[in-house]
Amino acid sequence: MRKHNHGVFYRFRSVDALLGERKELENQEIYFCPPDQLNDPMEGYKDLFWRGDEIVWRNLLKHYLACLTQSLLTAFIMGKDYDARLARNFILTMPSTLPTEQVKGIHRRVCDTFFCIYKLADLPAMLASHTSALRREEVGFCLRAVHGIALKCVMKILREVGCLPDVNEPPTVPQITEEGVLKNLFKVLNGLKEHQVEYKPEMLAALFGASAHIHRQMDLIRYHGVTDDLSRAWHAIFYTFPEHYVDSLHDLVYFNWYAACFVTNPTHAAMWGHYGDGHQGVCLKFRAEEREGQPPVLKLHGVTGWHGGPNGGSQSYGDILLPFERITYTDKLPEVDFFRSIGRFPVPVLESQWYRDEQGNRSSCADDVLGNMSEWHQRYLASFKRLIFAKLRDWQHEDEYRLTLMSPLDSFSEAKDRKLKYRFSDLEGIIFGIRTPLAEKARIIDIVAAKCKAEGKKSFAFSQAIYSAHNGKIEIYPLDLIKFN
Repeated sequence: MRKHNHGVFYRFRSVDALLGERKELENQEIYFCPPDQLNDPMEGYKDLFWRGDEIVWRNLLKHYLACLTQSLLTAFIMGKDYDARLARNFILTMPSTLPTEQVKGIHRRVCDTFFCIYKLADLPAMLASHTSALRREEVGFCLRAVHGIALKCVMKILREVGCLPDVNEPPTVPQITEEGVLKNLFKVLNGLKEHQVEYKPEMLAALFGASAHIHRQMDLIRYHGVTDDLSRAWHAIFYTFPEHYVDSLHDLVYFNWYAACFVTNPTHAAMWGHYGDGHQGVCLKFRAEEREGQPPVLKLHGVTGWHGGPNGGSQSYGDILLPFERITYTDKLPEVDFFRSIGRFPVPVLESQWYRDEQGNRSSCADDVLGNMSEWHQRYLASFKRLIFAKLRDWQHEDEYRLTLMSPLDSFSEAKDRKLKYRFSDLEGIIFGIRTPLAEKARIIDIVAAKCKAEGKKSFAFSQAIYSAHNGKIEIYPLDLIKFN
């Protein structure tokens, strides 16, 4: 592995990012991306598992019904414009935070109706009886099994209270044979309970993974067979809602985070090709502040919080010291215990909506979270850090470091607030790619020259990446002849 020149970090950028609409070079800005804008589709992936008592499982089902109610009402209003991804907008909604008293009342009636059907009142206890953790595939299997019944419950109550509008009526609701479906579900769960010692995690993953694979294919076939936009919109409610719900649950665990990526080796040909716009871009060289026994930091200027005022709240700005954290490459991403990692709600909501039942009984999961909040918070942050600084070993060649932004209040949700300004003195050099156009090089030099003049600097370290035929590698040569008058 290439030896790291301590305190020096490189950031590949396209010429368009530096000189185009963003004007990153002129503005001296570093843009922090949300995980879904990073190159690895597994960034931010949370390998959730579920292990809890009857109280938290019942509250999970009640939360599912709340999200379904919200989604169904929205689908009736939006009609053909409804998108399955909108279900994610409701994932932070709890029964107590539903938008109106009428909707809260509807949700209570939906829950009462749902848990009175067949043996659904026993489902939370059945799920809690498994000493082994349930994974995405198992939870998705259970929700798919009860989804049609839940959907009928919601629509029944909405009709009774007159909340179904006359427009955007859905196609025929799939017919559900409630007793037969639930008998099969409980048969599977009883079988897992009786043989859970024999079933290994990989066996369960294969079994329920195969079931999920079949359902995804069936969903695709159904969707492909639909010809009108309204039916396609309702397909998201009828068939794919359980999968979107389970995928959205990760939003309840950790708050949002954003990253700016750096490397320590500016000579990696693939990195130039992928992140340096096919060698047409540049590589920025930053000098970080060294700290004894701690990661080096870069001082940036940006949003530091919010403060109140006579005309409402406003953002406050200041300097932020962000540490360069090295990515850990692993064969398996970290696991997250869902019921003991719900960090997006205030403690009163967490206590009443997740860790208490209707009679006020407290879940045993609460002891691990609320028993000692200080210790839990330390474990929570450590787990969060492992998640955002972990990538699969396939990416090990990048040897990546990153700066991250995060806030429990999501102060950085707007893209403009994720553009942090660096000190020009910390930009130690710029390396041009093998194919960077001359015109763009000249524009970059002019911008840097103006900044050097403003700060009284007599020189700046420009370099050129060149392919070396004698060793088959990219080498960096200083452009010593470029001087400023």
